[in-house]
Amino acid sequence: MKATIELIRSITKGALRVTEENGLVCFHRFTPYQQEVLRARNFHPREIATAGIRLEFTCLVGEVRIVYTDFKGGSTNRFALDATINGVDVIFENRDIAPEDIHTCTFTVPKCDKPARVAIYLPNFAGLRIKELYLPEGVQPVEKKGRLLCLGDSITQGAVSQRNRLAYANLTADLLDMELLNQGIGGDKFHAPNIDPELPFAPDIITVAYGTNDWAASIPDLAGKIDDYFKKLRTVYPEAPVFAIPPLWRGNTDGVVRNGLTLADARELVREKAEKYGCIAVDPLPLVPHNEAFFADKVLHPNDLGFVLYGTQLAEIIKNTLKL
Repeated sequence: MKATIELIRSITKGALRVTEENGLVCFHRFTPYQQEVLRARNFHPREIATAGIRLEFTCLVGEVRIVYTDFKGGSTNRFALDATINGVDVIFENRDIAPEDIHTCTFTVPKCDKPARVAIYLPNFAGLRIKELYLPEGVQPVEKKGRLLCLGDSITQGAVSQRNRLAYANLTADLLDMELLNQGIGGDKFHAPNIDPELPFAPDIITVAYGTNDWAASIPDLAGKIDDYFKKLRTVYPEAPVFAIPPLWRGNTDGVVRNGLTLADARELVREKAEKYGCIAVDPLPLVPHNEAFFADKVLHPNDLGFVLYGTQLAEIIKNTLKL
């Protein structure tokens, strides 16, 4: 059956709004206020990338067909799309973005005794707009155990994972069985105005993973900016557990000083400010091994293997800390 926009909305996870524009279904993970803030800081088109957004539903049997366009949503020209049935990969696309083309992706949900759980992970560092979506009869939305808000930079957005679902934010959310809102932006830093008090998403858990870009840039009063961020975050979300993740290991930083700090100093600064406002500081160094084999660019962004280790361990830390 051809899905209506109402049906698409019902099975969409990770989008604040699902709109129809020029005959295409569009997904938005930031509020209009946040989009203005990000565009004023020259982050377009990253704020319209579909990071963390997925279509998730159950059904018994039938064909799924997506007709869509793609667009750039980050610093790369790569597009990725993947889907699972009961956690098993059924499609995986990784190619150059071709925004002038209409693309089609099709797969079949095999007949089974009980409803299968289907998840279609939209691009992290690109974007997708649906022209037509065909779903099996009897599709039902999936219920989650809670809501996870992930804030951060390119690593949170998912750069440069091959499979969208393996980026740490997606994987952590899956392991916790929580709906994810991924508000990662490649190149971003601690910036309190990014936080929208009117965000129509009430998180049960929040993760914050900035710092590597802050350290690398020339920022007067870096400590003050980090303090302002955690202060506002705590004001807006006084009850939700906040897990602060200082910068991961980064190659080629031994002895390097920026903003008067080494990267180790920057990690300590993030930890200090987070704990000042009652947040839980995560030790970032064990999350991804300090070896270029676990990084797509050898120095900064985890590859799929690095992301699996990151997401798996972070989920365990959250579970153990909150006794989930």
